[in-house]
Amino acid sequence: MKTPSSQQRQILRKLSTHILPMEVKAIAAALGCPEGSIRSQLMRLEKNNLVIHSSAGWEITLAGRETVDKPEANTEELPRHFAQTDIFTFSMFGRLSTGLSPERVEAISKVVFLDDCNDMSKVWENLACMNVPIDGRRAWYVAWQNHLVGDGRIERPAVDKAKIPDGETLSALVREISEVFSKCRESGGIEINMHFPQDGPLEIRIILEGKK
Repeated sequence: MKTPSSQQRQILRKLSTHILPMEVKAIAAALGCPEGSIRSQLMRLEKNNLVIHSSAGWEITLAGRETVDKPEANTEELPRHFAQTDIFTFSMFGRLSTGLSPERVEAISKVVFLDDCNDMSKVWENLACMNVPIDGRRAWYVAWQNHLVGDGRIERPAVDKAKIPDGETLSALVREISEVFSKCRESGGIEINMHFPQDGPLEIRIILEGKK
């Protein structure tokens, strides 16, 4: 049986403190993680007979309780295919990308490396579970992704052409922006808000403030 990840251990510990079954929503709220992430981890734990599911919710099994009582893996128990230089590099990216304290970056890095750090979906999931702020999380994720691509361990993600505006759409956007800036000459000011979602097109919000 595969050793539970750090997040799975957190779920097992939480269930072990409850006599009654817990719903996914309650577990997610208690751990500060997305419900989808908790649900997927519970399903993996269920396959290993560490938890069971009923109409009332999720419960820990005897095997799950025995797992909780075992000492948690440390950095010396990381999979062999992860060199110590990897976790050092990952931590360095975290310090540069997030501005978090070195202690917190180190703790987050250990959690990420207890999972498969070559799987970018798991990297993002663990960074989110550890409440890394969205801007720093995205920068950290991209820096690590580029490192793995350069190292030849993963393929560079394909660009989704469906999300790239065509020439006609770009021309219309340029015309709209030109009109806005022309109006800005007669108004009291302008505010531009840009949002960079993880998945989806760039969002630009332009707010004009009239003269006082």
